[in-house]
Amino acid sequence: MERRAPAHPGPQPLRMDASVRANDFMRYLLLFLALASAPLAVAAQQTGPLARDGAAVRYLESKGLTIDARFSVPGGLHGYAATTPNGQRIVFFTSADGKVSIFGTLLDEQGRNLTREYQDSYVQKPLNRKYFSRLEKARWIAAGAKHPKRIVYAFIDPNCPYCHQFWEAARKAYSKGLQVRYIVVGILGSSSVNKAAAILGAKDPAAALEENERGFKHHSGAIAPVTKMPSKLHDEIAEHNRLMSQFGLDGTPGLVWKDDEGKVQTSNGLPPESQLQQIFGLDEQKG
Repeated sequence: MERRAPAHPGPQPLRMDASVRANDFMRYLLLFLALASAPLAVAAQQTGPLARDGAAVRYLESKGLTIDARFSVPGGLHGYAATTPNGQRIVFFTSADGKVSIFGTLLDEQGRNLTREYQDSYVQKPLNRKYFSRLEKARWIAAGAKHPKRIVYAFIDPNCPYCHQFWEAARKAYSKGLQVRYIVVGILGSSSVNKAAAILGAKDPAAALEENERGFKHHSGAIAPVTKMPSKLHDEIAEHNRLMSQFGLDGTPGLVWKDDEGKVQTSNGLPPESQLQQIFGLDEQKG
């Protein structure tokens, strides 16, 4: 899987009370958002009813935080999904008495990352449903079945070797009812952006994508990059990059599809072969 940037060290617990100044709050919150998760607390498997929002939540709301959802958390804590003043979507927790807010990772007694699960359930999945309609309206390049049984959207970078492996695997499933809608991004450097522009700006983008992949060698797609970037294509590629990020994807290929129940699913990077077959709707259980 090709990623944009390496992971960062994890956040530390933050305690908020009336003595914390507004600029401190924003500084701490932005620091939290810039860091990846690290173990913060261990919770017992016991969930109680949510109490009314405590002083810590009211303080955060007074500084511009918007509460989007509330949920119960093991160990007597309370959980919240929220939007920060700069539009970031996060989850955080408060103590049982509502006086302390906690930003970071909660682990249960089996080491399960509860924060990641809550982030997925209360932040990313609702966003996926919201952005899926935008995905359908994006300028994708279709390949495969004309009357598909399964449609998979794939964010790909022209220079990504794992995207090339995905392209090779998907081709074998076209005859079985798979259609892949490729959304070309440029996240692996200037060459990637210029090659993405060459594909999207071609008279036949599907043929240009085919050329790029058929001649792929090592970490380089075969298409010749544009020498002059049209502003329209630059903006289009930037929008594709942004849409990819909105699905919580930071590695290529980034896959988005609806499962048999119509639920939006995502995969960050190239899945193993067995999982690919499930994504393509070709798992053995279906015969």
